[in-house]
Amino acid sequence: MQVRHFFLFLLCSCFILLSSSAEAQEITTNELGEKIVVYPDGSWKYFDELGEEQKEQVKKEESEDKKSKKKRNKKKKKKKSKKQKYTKAEEEEARNAAIQMAEWAAEREASSKRTFEDATFNRIFLEDELKEAFQNTEMTTEDIDQLEVKLKAAKKKEKETEVAYKKAKKDAHLAEKMIDMKKSKRDKLLAKIEKEKMKERIEEGRRLQAAAEKEEETVEKREEKNQEVWANEANEKSLKRYSAKEDVMVNPPEVPCEYAYDDVDEFTGKRRRDLVKRLFFTHTSDRLKPYFRERDHINCEGFLSASSGGLKYLNLQITILSEQAQREFGVLEKGSILSLKLLNGNAVKLLNTKTSTGTVSKLNKTTTYRGQYLISPDQEKQIKKSEVDKVRIVWSTGYEDYEVYELDFFLDQFKCLDD
Repeated sequence: MQVRHFFLFLLCSCFILLSSSAEAQEITTNELGEKIVVYPDGSWKYFDELGEEQKEQVKKEESEDKKSKKKRNKKKKKKKSKKQKYTKAEEEEARNAAIQMAEWAAEREASSKRTFEDATFNRIFLEDELKEAFQNTEMTTEDIDQLEVKLKAAKKKEKETEVAYKKAKKDAHLAEKMIDMKKSKRDKLLAKIEKEKMKERIEEGRRLQAAAEKEEETVEKREEKNQEVWANEANEKSLKRYSAKEDVMVNPPEVPCEYAYDDVDEFTGKRRRDLVKRLFFTHTSDRLKPYFRERDHINCEGFLSASSGGLKYLNLQITILSEQAQREFGVLEKGSILSLKLLNGNAVKLLNTKTSTGTVSKLNKTTTYRGQYLISPDQEKQIKKSEVDKVRIVWSTGYEDYEVYELDFFLDQFKCLDD
């Protein structure tokens, strides 16, 4: 009887021990891939050796343990996500940074607004130019087609700049609001904005990559076509030895002499020769470049003339793309000076022999001045020694300097008059 009681006591003790150990036990896998149950005291047992009830108990305890861990992790995250408190110095530093950002956004808004206004002005300018072109009988259909293409591009540019301006304006307004925000709220908003920007950058990168691949494909096709053309040309033409005399870059061809007038003047009875006018210089100030992208504000053409008495003149036709040019430039007075600055550093001053008040063309919206400057034999010798670098024209309202790109203008024309 006592043995029986002892046996029952032993079974109960084992059951209690197993139950208590299952509360903190853990299922893991050894190096051989076998499942084992590890107990808190460091001992272990093969999972397969446990009875079915014990296996279910172990699994249940492990599942509950995982759930409790998740809850603890959630609580930790909640604690971390609580509003972080910043010092007064940190808040002030963040506010100053927000002010700088707002100032930058305001500058960007102003810049995009100017770009949008310039695009609008350009579109209006081209619309007016196209209207005049339809009324001008001298304009060809090709000229009108080109204007229409430019106008279409200008409208597209205006739309793009308008969208950019509206976005910059929105960003500036948001940046201004962020100045008085708490640092924590501002940081969240900045993180959101940065995420959106990153998304935009990814999309832009994809778009640029696609465009680059397309362009690369087009370039490859163009190169293949060029290779075929060059191969055909190489077969048709025999290779020649290089000759410096035939190289137009080393020995440029002489400009042929063309005369607009070469006869005896009815009034003076003397022979007069006028060369055909050619471009002398063009000019657009930096202030006006945004409004005259396709055309120049000032276009100057000129030619030399000579009479049998030995007198030579520089004749200039200065066309200004404005009906109001007389307000800004005034008159090209008789006796006013035109200075030629030569590349060798010397300067030659020519005197105007005629007054020009400017002729306004309502159709072309231009004002044209004509000047005639006397060239003495001594001045001619100086001009022949070097190319002209710059020109200074004295108007009644002041003077302006213009850069000359046609360096051989005088050398070519003097050569024709001396023949």
